[in-house]
Amino acid sequence: MWLEPIDRPGVRTAVRWPAGFRARFSPQLELLDPDGIVVARDGDVLTQICGYPEADGRFVIGAFNGIAYPPCS
Repeated sequence: MWLEPIDRPGVRTAVRWPAGFRARFSPQLELLDPDGIVVARDGDVLTQICGYPEADGRFVIGAFNGIAYPPCS
């Protein structure tokens, strides 16, 4: 899964989600946290994003939508 800025549609940023997160199609793409709870779906707007860029170009997500995960917790 990647992020796409609202103000720049079509510009995709590869991301690394926190440990234990996974994606599934049900039939729409969903992002699940380590407890299996759906925390985002394709097209959702994420807010309060915290993280940092890695050398490989991916952005490491540590927080979004008011919930912090390591390294931002």
